[in-house]
Amino acid sequence: TPTWPALWKSQLACFRVDTVMWMVLCVFVNAVPMFRQLKFDDSKVTFSVDKSLEPFAEAVWREWWRRSGIPRQDFKDILDAGEFFESVQGTELQLKAEDSSDGSSDGSEMEAEEEHFYYIVHGRVLLK
Repeated sequence: TPTWPALWKSQLACFRVDTVMWMVLCVFVNAVPMFRQLKFDDSKVTFSVDKSLEPFAEAVWREWWRRSGIPRQDFKDILDAGEFFESVQGTELQLKAEDSSDGSSDGSEMEAEEEHFYYIVHGRVLLK
């Protein structure tokens, strides 16, 4: 308990190791992410797509950046998982993966189907 009014000249005033340790730990926990963010340079990330598709990848990233704030590195991971493709008019887009099983399923359980998602960068899709 404080000894008012002689707070600083009290016999209880001493160096508390646990208080200093907690202070150092709290500063460290908050300073490390701050310094990582200050040295973080997302502009050096390049997308691993064909040279002819780089403008499209940049345009899509800029749109996603404005809407959601996704960093370039995270968007690069998304691009690596997907692919760009061009199609001609009249091409039917596949919505689910083709069944590649050997027919050994007895049909009693629902098999997981892989769905395809399309992000239209340029052009349009007509639904029938």
